[in-house]
Amino acid sequence: MQTSLYLLTETAKYLSGGDTPMAKECKRLRDENKFPEPLLSDKANPKSLVRKYLTRELFESLKDKKTPRGVTLWDCINSGVENLDSGTGVYAGDEESYKEFAELFDKIIEDYHSPYKLADGHVSDMNPEKIDAPNVDPENKFIRSTRIRVARNLKGYGLTPTLGKEERKELEKKVVDVLNSLTGDLAGTYYPLSGMDEKTRQQLVDDHFLFKKGDRFLEAAGINKEWPEGRGIYHNNDKTFLVWVNEEDQLRIISMEKGSDIGSVFSRLCRAVNAGVFDISNRRRLGLSEVQCVQDMYNGVKKLLEIENAEKQFDPDKFPEVLNNPEVKSLLKKHLSQEIFNELKDKKTSNGVTLLQCINSGLQNLDSSTGVYAGDEESYTLFAPMFDKIIEDYHSPYKLANKHTSDMNPEKVEAPDLDADGFFIRSTRIRVARNLKGYALTPAVSKEARIEIEKKVTGVLNSLTGDLSGTYYPLQGMSEDVREQLVQDHFLFKKGDRFLEAAGVNKEWPEGRGIFHNNDKTFLVWVNEEDQLRIISRGIHGEHSVSTGEDAGVFDISNRRRLGLSEVQCVQDMYNGVKKLLEIEQAAIQEKRSKFPAGLKDESVKSLLKKYLTEEMFTALKDKKTSRGSTLYDCINSGVENLDSSCGVYACDEECYEMFSDLFNAVIEDYHGPYKLADKHVSDMSPEKVDAPNLDSEGKFIRSTRIRVARNVKGFALAPGLASKERVELEEKIVKVLASLTGDLAGKYYPLSGMDEKTRKQLVDDHFLFKKGDRFLEAAGINKQWPEGRGIFHNNDKTFLVWEDAGVFDISNRRRLGLSEVQCVQDMYNGVKKLMEIEQA
Repeated sequence: MQTSLYLLTETAKYLSGGDTPMAKECKRLRDENKFPEPLLSDKANPKSLVRKYLTRELFESLKDKKTPRGVTLWDCINSGVENLDSGTGVYAGDEESYKEFAELFDKIIEDYHSPYKLADGHVSDMNPEKIDAPNVDPENKFIRSTRIRVARNLKGYGLTPTLGKEERKELEKKVVDVLNSLTGDLAGTYYPLSGMDEKTRQQLVDDHFLFKKGDRFLEAAGINKEWPEGRGIYHNNDKTFLVWVNEEDQLRIISMEKGSDIGSVFSRLCRAVNAGVFDISNRRRLGLSEVQCVQDMYNGVKKLLEIENAEKQFDPDKFPEVLNNPEVKSLLKKHLSQEIFNELKDKKTSNGVTLLQCINSGLQNLDSSTGVYAGDEESYTLFAPMFDKIIEDYHSPYKLANKHTSDMNPEKVEAPDLDADGFFIRSTRIRVARNLKGYALTPAVSKEARIEIEKKVTGVLNSLTGDLSGTYYPLQGMSEDVREQLVQDHFLFKKGDRFLEAAGVNKEWPEGRGIFHNNDKTFLVWVNEEDQLRIISRGIHGEHSVSTGEDAGVFDISNRRRLGLSEVQCVQDMYNGVKKLLEIEQAAIQEKRSKFPAGLKDESVKSLLKKYLTEEMFTALKDKKTSRGSTLYDCINSGVENLDSSCGVYACDEECYEMFSDLFNAVIEDYHGPYKLADKHVSDMSPEKVDAPNLDSEGKFIRSTRIRVARNVKGFALAPGLASKERVELEEKIVKVLASLTGDLAGKYYPLSGMDEKTRKQLVDDHFLFKKGDRFLEAAGINKQWPEGRGIFHNNDKTFLVWEDAGVFDISNRRRLGLSEVQCVQDMYNGVKKLMEIEQA
């Protein structure tokens, strides 16, 4: 253990730059107090300011000077010499450094902050009333958020590069006392980096508040010393005011908020600083007061918006020529003629929606397939010459003259379960979109209307009872635990893509949006996503509702044909399509399974399946079925799909061992050799028969001990052949028995289905959680309807399971069949004893 710790420490030291050739050379020159020759080499950044201004003569005149705190010239230039690609290359060790080494610092400061001259002086001004900054983007079309920050260092302390451990902690305490005294909208909490738990760390990461250890430039300057001690983060309850303590500066004070109100952000910052709390993002800082810096930034942003608007906006009076580009294939291009444009361009709905607003997404995104979004219900009528053609084209063969009927009567659907065992269908989801009467549609809905819609909808959702009752989770202010759980459940929706962005759907994200789901997680409502309501009903099988990267070969089947069909007809349409697909799939599987698997003929295959399954045996067994319907191919599918399998067979039920005994007997005797089936197998669970005194009572060699047995319940199929209902029934029976355990065996059962993130994390930390099976088990059918009917029981003492760390070996015995449990344990004990003798020798 000591050796491992030493190696880890030395590796970290090397990676940080401490042992690089350049660092060693830098240390040598520093120890000898010699001019840093590497600054003149070809490897040095030609634009480095320390290289530009530190001449040999200047070095000689300053090299022996020290500030009252003991800071030397080399302390200030070390980072720039050790990192020759540095752009500046100097860090003042304390306030006196600027005076003691002024001949170097003055030149660098004036160059870096040009056209500022030190003779001009610097005035601080934190009066927000002097800012002329009306909100330039009140609808948040262009500006995502605004942040203004200042850096402060406390009088009487060294700057961060030379700050001692005790000084840093004293400074932290002083600052935190001031921060904790803040009231009103500045009141909040301080989070020290030392001893921070994972939940807090993750939340700060998600809020983009966490700062990390400094890079190699700061490392060489001495800023990372005793990391993370004496450092931390303060933020107010609204998460609009933030203070970093002892990062690069002693204090980084940041005011921020969503949107573009620079005046509001600066006003908050001024109140914080003026209340006694101790780098604005623009480079031109020295010589400008805080007010001037903010005004400078505002004017720059305003100019950028003018340019952006000029580039992005289309003239509402001119036909958009971009639609004539040959690469454009959208329905908008197809149906918006010059004549229709001229007819509609000056019209506005009662909500103020124009033609240009409806077509903006298609103009900004020329690869759009449709290209239009109605801003409100009236848009469909007012701009009907365009919308009618696009709707009929998209929903062909539907014609608007045919009308559209709604029908939500489930009794009219003829849809018996197509795949009760879940062999083919992972999950089922049916959804409808709804928008509320009297409100604009999402692209044109105002902030106030969106919040009003959310309030109305959640009022209704919270009144639901029975299997529909559940909880609403607003996106705004969502905690990391809730967010992670919704991600795990595949319930969280994200901000819309560039098509929706250009349509105006993402405005004021995530305000007024959220997710409701029932307690069973089978009913889901998205509020103010692309539509005002997305109402989703899900089947109970499987954890996914769509195909993901890890589910290659899983397809999301949906029906394009919707308008002109009632809801009942849409569902029946989908059902009939899926039924047809299943018939094709089953026919293909049947055809494949009628032939000897060609892959097993490959000479590289070394499995026991290949060794014992001859073509003659396959022909003799392929049409046989157990009383549960298990076939030979069901048992060998894993070995056929995974030719690198060492065994390759899985029995689907107990009867398989007899029905396909020609194969199974040969494989079992080979795998468990020298055991022979004729020898029979005896069970013996008498612990007193084991002769096993403690081999390592001091725990020097053996980390932990684990003994396990596998059991399958009589009357049920084995895992590969277990149907969904059977698995749930089996789970109920087993859990009932487990719940009756007493004494040191008493504990709790944790079902995988519906497991919350906190429980999942605890089971991971305890090394108790098992994951979905690998590709071998997947092909055997063991992962069906995952995670339904599965779970973990552990006793209160957590003594049922230990999963060893990397580098620790799990010793188990392969030789099992033919040995009783007592003999297996004795066998393992004797083997471990022998290993310990070798280890000790």
